[in-house]
Amino acid sequence: KVSARAMYTVLFLFTTILAVVMRDYAQPMMRKIPWISSFNLEPSPQWFGAQSVYRISFGNFIFFGKVRGWVKSLEFRLWVQALKVKDLEFRI
Repeated sequence: KVSARAMYTVLFLFTTILAVVMRDYAQPMMRKIPWISSFNLEPSPQWFGAQSVYRISFGNFIFFGKVRGWVKSLEFRLWVQALKVKDLEFRI
């Protein structure tokens, strides 16, 4: 049995390693994004690395934020359900 905390830690570690790798090797993939090639200026290799890290970090933020929202929603629903059960116990 693996805890959810351990799974989220491994997932965060994987995306951190991915961000470090993409920082150095993302330039060929990032050049294929249409809006990047539409400018007359040529971005530096550091710019491509920073953009890939920003995108991965933003994806992490959205994912873990949604997971937190789902967990809080579930906790709230369980709390309301527990209150309803306690209310029924007092009525009996």
